[in-house]
Amino acid sequence: MLTDAQLIKFQEEIVSLFNKSENLQDVFDKCRNIFLKLDVEDDWKLREFYCDFLSNFFLGGYYRYSEIHDMDEIKSNPFYLEYCDQLKMMDKDDPFNNLFFLTIDLIEKKHKNIIKKATSWIDAQIEASVDSNNIFDGFLFTFGLVTVLKEGFPGMWNEIGDVLKKRTVEKGLSSMCYALEKFYYSTENEEIVDALTQVIQENGDLLVAKELLGYTYYEMKLWNNALALFEQIEDGNSAEMVLFEDSKLFWMAWCYGKCRDYQNEERYYRKTLEIYDNSEYALNNLGYSLYKQKKYCEAKAIFEKCIEESKDVDCASNNLVRTLLAMGEADEARKFIKNSKIHISKELVRRAEKAVQKAVPEKSEFSSEENAQTNKTVNLGVKKHQFSSEKILEDELVLRMESGISVFGFPLKVYQAKGAYGRQYIIPHGRIDILAIDDKGDYYVIELKKDSGYDDAYVQTKAYVDWIQKHLPKSKHKAYGIICLNNPTKQLIEKVRNDDLIKLFEYNISYSEIQ
Repeated sequence: MLTDAQLIKFQEEIVSLFNKSENLQDVFDKCRNIFLKLDVEDDWKLREFYCDFLSNFFLGGYYRYSEIHDMDEIKSNPFYLEYCDQLKMMDKDDPFNNLFFLTIDLIEKKHKNIIKKATSWIDAQIEASVDSNNIFDGFLFTFGLVTVLKEGFPGMWNEIGDVLKKRTVEKGLSSMCYALEKFYYSTENEEIVDALTQVIQENGDLLVAKELLGYTYYEMKLWNNALALFEQIEDGNSAEMVLFEDSKLFWMAWCYGKCRDYQNEERYYRKTLEIYDNSEYALNNLGYSLYKQKKYCEAKAIFEKCIEESKDVDCASNNLVRTLLAMGEADEARKFIKNSKIHISKELVRRAEKAVQKAVPEKSEFSSEENAQTNKTVNLGVKKHQFSSEKILEDELVLRMESGISVFGFPLKVYQAKGAYGRQYIIPHGRIDILAIDDKGDYYVIELKKDSGYDDAYVQTKAYVDWIQKHLPKSKHKAYGIICLNNPTKQLIEKVRNDDLIKLFEYNISYSEIQ
């Protein structure tokens, strides 16, 4: 039987082939030859590894089975055909092999026996995990079930969640199933966020929950929230997560850029390219990050490389003109514009003409430039919808705090540390709207309500303040609470008056006609 070291070497050889060739059949032939040379056809460990690799290849880039629109193309893929041939040598009655057959069922949309096969596999894994007291853990859940089943079909994850509730499993796994059902099929981001937050509150060690919540926040353009979660899982076991590592690094770089942390933006685009140097957009975005840092010579070389390698050429061509103008090379910019087959924006053409007349470098401006960088999203079924109207108030307060404007009469900032951001701040028994900190280091739990129609905002805020006070990084600092809503009740006003740690604010929106 092959050792782990031999398996790793086998994997490295195959990945190297994949990175060096774009011809699918050529890559397959060489991979198949490597496998045959090992001369261990009866090695089940190698066959499972080989099948995992094959399935990753013909499903490469697909996070959902529903994304596969051309099924004939999949079924003619040499890696898929080889996968089917390998399955012929596997025992169909062995429950440990069920996941391999489930891949075929899902591709062919044979949903009838999926729950039965998945349940049989779960039970076999629980029975075999004697070293961990017969517990089905998060690794088996994510690496086994989630990566294979993906979105499955409507109701599937709810059914699997019901199965896990009746078995000895790691805390939070059944809730994770229900969250996956929301993640794949809900059109409301608030539902998805609530479901994944509940999982994290039940078990903060489930990396896949943090990963998918980070992605959801990324899609919602809550950049700091997304970053905090991605930072928490950055050094985690990739086998316990489902998204491609280069995608997450790209998203982190994008978030850093949106937060104007250009050094980390550059760093993470470089990390993306270290893992996947063929990334379509990371190279141009790296160049633009260098441009924003006024590292013009490095940026110019990057954009020229993009154009030479046909990567994100439209953006790279426009960015090259921007960079040449910033370097004072207006003549070279005009020459490039004249010879380029790519459309250069009218504004850049105008600036180039103007710069030639002045013969001075153009001032580097990037805050309002459009299409200088390219975003990268993945269709994971998350729709872009707003929270309730409380989010409008939350947006306004966060914007003011991040701009250095006092709110509630205090010079507050949104709490931030590596792996943590104070907006929608998750604690074990709730989610704080805004956790802020003042210039003395004291903490403020800010709870926002659109109106007075809530059971007891005071009790909720008080509980959050008590938790923060107990778990403060520095015990010498205090925690306070701020409740902000419209039309507070008399009962709420009285409760706050009797508590020196809680303050109550009322917001008003008014419209006045100008006569």
